Amino acid sequence: MSHNTKTLVKYCHLGRFFGIALLLGCQPIDSSPRKISDYDVKKIESPSSDDYQELFLLSSGKAPNRFISERSLGADSSQVELKSKIAIDDQNVRDLECATVFDCSPFVFDNRLRDALTNSTKLEWLRMGKMGVNEKDLESVCNIRSLRGLNARNANLTGFNIQALEVLSKLEWLDLSNAELSGAFEFPKLPNLEVLFFCVTVTDGCLPGPDRCPNLRVFSGRVSSISDDGVDILVQNCPRLRYLNLAFCKGVTEKSIPKLGKLKELKYLHIGMTTLEEQRYDHDYGGIPELQRVLPNCFIGTGD
Repeated sequence: MSHNTKTLVKYCHLGRFFGIALLLGCQPIDSSPRKISDYDVKKIESPSSDDYQELFLLSSGKAPNRFISERSLGADSSQVELKSKIAIDDQNVRDLECATVFDCSPFVFDNRLRDALTNSTKLEWLRMGKMGVNEKDLESVCNIRSLRGLNARNANLTGFNIQALEVLSKLEWLDLSNAELSGAFEFPKLPNLEVLFFCVTVTDGCLPGPDRCPNLRVFSGRVSSISDDGVDILVQNCPRLRYLNLAFCKGVTEKSIPKLGKLKELKYLHIGMTTLEEQRYDHDYGGIPELQRVLPNCFIGTGD
């Protein structure tokens, strides 16, 4: 048996054990922690509850202590969407005390839930998307210093000072897509942040400045007002980017081609529906040859 075949058999056995361990509800053997940016970039744009559990397993090498989600309530997500929100009960509060992953979506975000979250010392992943949370809710979340991942999609944060997130120094994943943030602001210093999905209202001046997010690997600013100047800011301050989504950013033009070429670790770039695509797309080539030349190892997405 060749070395490659032996290696394949070894990983097949490990995969079977890992799957059995999950089915039995027990903890698999810890593996070396993996970085969040190793997660499948094609899935991270819209993670579901199950994706968050998978993400936790991938990044920590072990199963979460508790995973409170639609599934734990005995209903699938479609059923939860059709009925009114559920008030958090005593059992949920007890579960949350030792939870590492929590999906708020099915619950009413009231004072009791805020208090329960504030008192949760082990929580690492929090999903608030689809809830329509506001600045008061997110202010309470800033008390959870153990957080590594936060999904606050669709939140109304017009009165929220985003600088308050700096206290979440362990944060690696932040999803603010479709959130409402008003005015110009300075992005908080989050040294461990690797994944950032920004809101559609973001402008160049709101992008991470020097030493804000030096380890950022994944950035999505689709349908925003990011321009060529914004691309320059991202290239200078986030040189380790592997995934960059600028789709529908009309301010991105052909002037950004040499700038993007400086992102040597970039593996996926989406520039569909940008002015750059309109200016340089070659129908015979089926893409943008100038961009592909400066990024030979990168998949370049076009169209919508």
